[in-house]
Amino acid sequence: MTDAYLPVFDIPFPLRSSPHVSHAREINLERLRSHGMLATDEARAWYLNWDMAQLAGYGYPYADCDSLALGVDQMAFFFLFDDQFDGPLGRRPERVAAVCGKLIDVLFTPPQQRPRGASPLVSFFSSFWERSVRGMAPSWCARAAHNWEYYLATYVGEATDRVGGAVPAMEHFLQVRRGIAGTSNLMDYGERIGGFLVPPAVFHTPQLRMMRQVATDVPMLCNDVHSVAKEEPRGDVDNAVLVVQRERNLCRERALDHVRDIVMAQIEVFVALERQLPDVCSTLSLGDEDRHAVDRYVDAMKAWIRGYHQWETETHRYAAEATVPPQVPNYAEDLLHADGARPAGS
Repeated sequence: MTDAYLPVFDIPFPLRSSPHVSHAREINLERLRSHGMLATDEARAWYLNWDMAQLAGYGYPYADCDSLALGVDQMAFFFLFDDQFDGPLGRRPERVAAVCGKLIDVLFTPPQQRPRGASPLVSFFSSFWERSVRGMAPSWCARAAHNWEYYLATYVGEATDRVGGAVPAMEHFLQVRRGIAGTSNLMDYGERIGGFLVPPAVFHTPQLRMMRQVATDVPMLCNDVHSVAKEEPRGDVDNAVLVVQRERNLCRERALDHVRDIVMAQIEVFVALERQLPDVCSTLSLGDEDRHAVDRYVDAMKAWIRGYHQWETETHRYAAEATVPPQVPNYAEDLLHADGARPAGS
């Protein structure tokens, strides 16, 4: 990892990992290849250095092998897709809107009506979404589709901010970053991969809503600490460290510490809210099965908060030697065109 200063996050939740990481990694690699990705040794080595399988293993430690493989596919899409905008495409908001629109269409178009000859990432996402919704309740499918739409659409906001060049105010930043972080999607898949569903009556209580906000914001903020050195030279402005540094007129080290302090304060809020959940469940007269679903959901949120940060400290993705010059596209393959030949900004 880089020798630059990084604050320590003392996250009080246990670290666990799925025993199926190796097998799920192989399933994921084969799926990526079947959709036209990882076609070169360079692309494969680039991707394997991130260790998406271990990230999913930390985040979904309770998953069986097939479900964990779905989780690895989710991580693969997040990061491969995100990197496609670390080049000319990321400075063309109208092209970003068109690209993301094709993926949003996947969420609301029956499989048989989707166009053939899609790009590798669109094809992969289409397959992933079909497997995600299989056997799931309509309420979960609707919620997950909404969060995927939010995730995809906010890439347009990020591109617009990148072109503008100014570090945004905190509220503006949060509206964009909470989308492109994809952490709401991670909370959805805690249920999908865990094989449970939280009843709507308790899912939308103030306690669980606030806990879910912490669980979506904490990984995002930790990620900004680890990625700011990589993102700032590329002109990315939607980063919490940059926002705090500008708004509070802090040096970089103090801004990093301030973001760490925000994270730790939010975790204290999470722990305090968790203590209220038994009374909430009693007030709603939840049965044993529904109470168990609530407990599993809390466990899933904790797994992601702890596991995501652990992965960030281990992966090669944020290592100084893995950072390419700002003028060079930060990806090994163009995955957003069906022929793979056109430059991503064309």
